Amino acid sequence: MKRVVVVDDEPVLLNLWSSLLVEEGYAVQACQDARQCPDLVRQYRPDLLILDLHVPTVHHAETVIQAIRSDSAVAATPIILCTADTETVQRRRDWLRRYRIGYLPKPFDVDQALETVAQAIEAS
Repeated sequence: MKRVVVVDDEPVLLNLWSSLLVEEGYAVQACQDARQCPDLVRQYRPDLLILDLHVPTVHHAETVIQAIRSDSAVAATPIILCTADTETVQRRRDWLRRYRIGYLPKPFDVDQALETVAQAIEAS
């Protein structure tokens, strides 16, 4: 069973992701506090991390991504950034490419989201 960690400060979105992914056969660990994300990824060794861009518990999602990418044990973990902030995504496109980060806009189409998840896991 493929494992996915989802980090978002909005409980409704965490519940939605969890329900969708479990229904598709994934094991899910959901987390509201992005400060716990690097340790959760190290412990759980997910096949994918879905991360909200603007999580209030850390300065920016970049902090979380850099911590994961700098740890050789989990550096290859695929990451999808899920956000409504398309302006930042456009501005940081080179950074996202360098750190191999996928992108899913909020609000998202459920079918598109599940396809993005499956593709990210298959590509890893």
